[in-house]
Amino acid sequence: MTKKKPVYASKEDLIANFDQIAAWAEENYGPNVPSLARGRPRKGEEREAMVGKTVKLPSAVWKSLQAQARKKHTTVNSLIVHRLTTA
Repeated sequence: MTKKKPVYASKEDLIANFDQIAAWAEENYGPNVPSLARGRPRKGEEREAMVGKTVKLPSAVWKSLQAQARKKHTTVNSLIVHRLTTA
């Protein structure tokens, strides 16, 4: 079984399409959805306390949120937190 070598765009193609590639990367990997900091806060740093609550959603809504979170490389929880805090 042989592995296929990845195909990369030429340097000229990357330079010519830089704006388009940058917009795509910003949309998919950019700071659109801030992830919650994990672990303990640093010494002297204060964070707002989080409260755990159960939310029931229709199956279609949950699947839509999962797809959006997967596309943005984050979790459903951080997607919901972001949407609620920016609303």
